[in-house]
Amino acid sequence: MKYIEEFKTFLNSFEGLEIQDKFDQFNVFYLLNDYNSIESERTVPDLLRYDLAAFTQVVQQLPQPNSIEEAKVLYEQIIDHTVPCLDPADGDFITAGDYRNMLHALVSLSFVLSRIFPAYFIPYLYRYKMHQLAQTAEACDFELRAMPKADDWRGRCMYYWELCETLYNFRMKHDLISAELWPFLYHFAPACLPMIDFGNLPAPTHIWWVGKRESIDEYRNTTLMHLRNSARKGDLLARYEAAPTQGITGFWRVLSDPIIDPIDPQYTYCYVGNRLHTPLLSYAELKADAYFSKHPLFKRRFLNSDGRMISEADLKQLLQMLQAKGFDCQLELL
Repeated sequence: MKYIEEFKTFLNSFEGLEIQDKFDQFNVFYLLNDYNSIESERTVPDLLRYDLAAFTQVVQQLPQPNSIEEAKVLYEQIIDHTVPCLDPADGDFITAGDYRNMLHALVSLSFVLSRIFPAYFIPYLYRYKMHQLAQTAEACDFELRAMPKADDWRGRCMYYWELCETLYNFRMKHDLISAELWPFLYHFAPACLPMIDFGNLPAPTHIWWVGKRESIDEYRNTTLMHLRNSARKGDLLARYEAAPTQGITGFWRVLSDPIIDPIDPQYTYCYVGNRLHTPLLSYAELKADAYFSKHPLFKRRFLNSDGRMISEADLKQLLQMLQAKGFDCQLELL
């Protein structure tokens, strides 16, 4: 395979040896910061440290698996049983059968398992980057398992194991050790893959509300948002921000169709970009408006509104308020 041969040449270079050493040292925060900036931005360091410690105390008590079959049994034993808190007086960290919370903590579990049993488990750095995993699988000729359904929480936890099993077989086939597989997946392969195509946007078919508590760096060209599966590439978004401002701040374009990510608790995401700044329509102004003050989403300050369609009446009133502030409402220019 072309990529594998090129990668083995890369491993013998100065940069390749340096990258191997960094993965071998396995600094969790280094991996997140360098290979998954979105995960890093959404991670609370103290919570991550606690998750790592809670899983470590469980995994260290388990026997070393001697085969891929034993590794699967070990993994299922972890996700099917209670994970206690570090202090037993605090109760349970994750109770048996609570696969939804297990999925929330799965990235942390993957770090612990791959650190203690590196022959069978990988650090999972593909949350919010499922498109990159799909590209890698296609380019390197390994098959990904079928996506579990959104409400199949155990099946979604098992998707991580199925990926570990697939990549274990891939590693055996190409005679790689773990400290080589990980930099191949997260460092070398992404550099060889084409960038996701955010161009050639079709005309919008719908406009959606999207409400978030946090702001987005005004200089960022693209970002990731969780939207309903009905959103499509080319659609428009009207965004409400709760902090640091409170109000409608602009329009965005949807740059990709929804991407299913079984390890993401919200299951799907879209890339959005081409932000069009508008005059701020503050919460106070919306509250004073006869139309929006009675809007079903107003009581929630438009938060948790992701994927709710903007009606013609919504859009008409929104544009009228923006035009009153001197905004040229030519949304086709987005």
